[in-house]
Amino acid sequence: MSDYLDIIYDSKKKPISNVYPEKLVNYLVDRFNIKKNQKLLEPGFGRGEFLSKFAEKKIDCYGFDNSHYSKLDKINLSAKITNVDILKENLNQND
Repeated sequence: MSDYLDIIYDSKKKPISNVYPEKLVNYLVDRFNIKKNQKLLEPGFGRGEFLSKFAEKKIDCYGFDNSHYSKLDKINLSAKITNVDILKENLNQND
């Protein structure tokens, strides 16, 4: 099975952009009054475009994803990231 990001975000068809992620992050920071050093978690961060923009604002960023993109150093990402396969994780839930 192909990785969703390989299909939807093919780097040749859709190169990494700073325009939309920067605009959205600026809006969210203003709208929700997100301050420097606050913690932010982005599950499924994919290529990290949004996480990197939050990190540039000195927000303490965390992200997890099960895509191989989360292991690549294609972007300058000063966030704590991990690769997770949620289907294999023991979540200690009884339901």
